[in-house]
Amino acid sequence: MSSSFQKLLSLNLSEDLRKIFANIGWLFADRILRMGVGLFISVWVARYLGVAQFGLFSYATAFVALFSTLSTLGLPSIVVRLLTHEPEKREQILGTTFLLQLFGGIVTFLLAVITVFVFHQGDRLTLSLVTVLVSAEIFRAFETIDLWFKSQVQA
Repeated sequence: MSSSFQKLLSLNLSEDLRKIFANIGWLFADRILRMGVGLFISVWVARYLGVAQFGLFSYATAFVALFSTLSTLGLPSIVVRLLTHEPEKREQILGTTFLLQLFGGIVTFLLAVITVFVFHQGDRLTLSLVTVLVSAEIFRAFETIDLWFKSQVQA
């Protein structure tokens, strides 16, 4: 190999390495920031609500967490793998994933609300809390966009 080709190869390698470390740095900073803000908000909400109301809020959150696995249908890891192996089918894969996760979110919403309605008849506060918290599962379908970035190693 010529020395100019080796220099070019090492330059591209170091540039790629720099991009990888920059990407890792951003992801690490994002995770730390999210954890810090989440801790601050949780402490603030706990102090504001008090013991009884925060307990009810925690119950509603745990109740929704039981059903939240249905909303994604386990698709994220499968979709990232498919997008890396078959990039030419990107639109079909992402569109199908979005619709499946939207359907999963709606089913999750209905199941959680019906279940809490059956087991907590007359408890409007629990029903309201679960309804508000589980409604976020419908919007998880929009995380499909993030899957494409992960498949491109741009997340």
